[in-house]
Amino acid sequence: MLLVELIRLVIVLAFTAGGYQLADERSGWLEIGSSPETRILVFAVVGAGVGYVIGGMVGRSLLSAVGAVERKVERVSGAELVAGSIGFLLGAGAAVLASWPVLIFVPVDYLAYSIVAVIFLFFCYAGFRIATGKRFDVLNMMGLSQTRNFLEAPENGGGLRVLDSSAIIDGRIIDVANAGFVTGHVVCPRFVLAEIQSIADSGDPARRARGRRGLEVLDALQGISRLQLEVSDDDVPEFREVDAKLVAFAKRLNGVLVTTDFNLHRVAELQGVPVLNINTLAASLQAVVLPGEEVSIEIVKEGRQKDQGVGYLEDGTMVVVESASRRIGEVIQVSVTSVLQTPAGKMLFAVPADQTQVP
Repeated sequence: MLLVELIRLVIVLAFTAGGYQLADERSGWLEIGSSPETRILVFAVVGAGVGYVIGGMVGRSLLSAVGAVERKVERVSGAELVAGSIGFLLGAGAAVLASWPVLIFVPVDYLAYSIVAVIFLFFCYAGFRIATGKRFDVLNMMGLSQTRNFLEAPENGGGLRVLDSSAIIDGRIIDVANAGFVTGHVVCPRFVLAEIQSIADSGDPARRARGRRGLEVLDALQGISRLQLEVSDDDVPEFREVDAKLVAFAKRLNGVLVTTDFNLHRVAELQGVPVLNINTLAASLQAVVLPGEEVSIEIVKEGRQKDQGVGYLEDGTMVVVESASRRIGEVIQVSVTSVLQTPAGKMLFAVPADQTQVP
């Protein structure tokens, strides 16, 4: 990484200069080599070698520290130059304060200045990354932006969409957003992101795959131009469970909860929170089939009751066919007798068309 190499270069130069200075100032009791030039060369080379090793260690450690800070603000909206500049200046100010003890207590000038340079690199870089990741908060604190007023004034937030982990992991939210049914500000609370990350870190391969798919869905949503996806750090500390936090969070923002969880859907509606259930949306888009119509389906398995066979329409609607258990694997024409609406969608009941009795 570039930052590691820059830090290593600074420390190598510092230790090389330190070796040179040490050999020059202590030449009276350091009798190495046949001449002062040889002593200076040896100490400079040794200093460069030590600096190379230490510089790599320090550089990687600082880069890991910056990475840890960066991960805390990841998946926030894109950076702005003003916020980055403010963060850079704040980082420089913190570096000035942190440098004074070094200048006072480190006696070797070259080493002290090198440490100060590393401190400035670290604080300025970290300040820039944090400020650009948190640009809404930084600009609001400076009175330069009203971008996040919707978080402070719920009455103006009717267009917000608050994402639940089930809708994110499900993945169909991408198609819904691409189709233009979800636009504008979309908020993923930090506690929902933490839940997805914990699933992605699970020891169960199936859960781990679901969690990673959720993270990929968030990445894809960030690339949709009609959306402004934001991970909000706002919390609801009075609740411990994620579902309770989510309902209270959406209610506070006067937003619409996006989910595929039927139980969460019911709880949110009971508390007056509007809900966009993707399963309900998908069910409403299924083809309308009325009793008496005929459709062609393949019988794929036996039903629960005796002699029943089960098939599916192209949109996934289940069709239970009487007297069809012996026709598994066949594509047959069936006549719909009734339609049952369930929380999971529609279910059709039918009989083979060649057995339909005409009164």
